[in-house]
Amino acid sequence: MKILSDTDPIKSTTPFIGYVDLIGKGNVKLTVEDVQDVSGDKVDGVREAKPGTYALVLKGTDRKLLIQGRKKKFLMRTFGTKKSDWVGKTVEIYGDANVKFGRETVGGWKFVGMEPAGGGQ
Repeated sequence: MKILSDTDPIKSTTPFIGYVDLIGKGNVKLTVEDVQDVSGDKVDGVREAKPGTYALVLKGTDRKLLIQGRKKKFLMRTFGTKKSDWVGKTVEIYGDANVKFGRETVGGWKFVGMEPAGGGQ
């Protein structure tokens, strides 16, 4: 299992970690330093983040994780309902080539331990 450190940063042209950043890395552990509400902010220079969207500020990288929907609910079940409950916690993510956006398979990242889309088995 890979642990992200200052000497092994995830690099890209966007401020957010995406699927392509995780290709070939297996599971990656990240520590949450802060949680920012980015509702309405431009997250990729074009799109505005939906209400209730958070960005996890991570130790060891200036890149962030966008959190909304199922991922946000997973963190709430795992660490607590307040975003301040998540600070200092370690999360583990991996790249999943099968993530879909609508009908198109685009790849994405998931938390280790998340149920598959559709609720499970």
